[in-house]
Amino acid sequence: MISKEQQAAAKVRARGNGQTLVELVATQLAGLDPPASAAEITTTLATAHPGRNIVATVVRSTLENRVSKGRAERSRQRRAVFYSLLTAGAGTSVEAPDPALRDPAVSTESQDTA
Repeated sequence: MISKEQQAAAKVRARGNGQTLVELVATQLAGLDPPASAAEITTTLATAHPGRNIVATVVRSTLENRVSKGRAERSRQRRAVFYSLLTAGAGTSVEAPDPALRDPAVSTESQDTA
């Protein structure tokens, strides 16, 4: 029977340079100028890392996860879906909350002095 340490060591050796698929996909997205499809990203990763078993469905899931977390953006052209790194101005801006609402002590002090 293989120990957990041996299994972990085998996983690290399988990765090659130790990067997770999430890190590889993020690096690939950062290097893209025009957006790319999940199939194109999968092919590029499989070519760059021949020792790894890179599966299109897992890459697509990773890309969709990044989109849902606001770290990548998805664009559609007819039936094709393309992914790119989220640009700084593309996200929705969120205003910082009022400090008085965040800290009850500040809120109390401002009411006492008024």
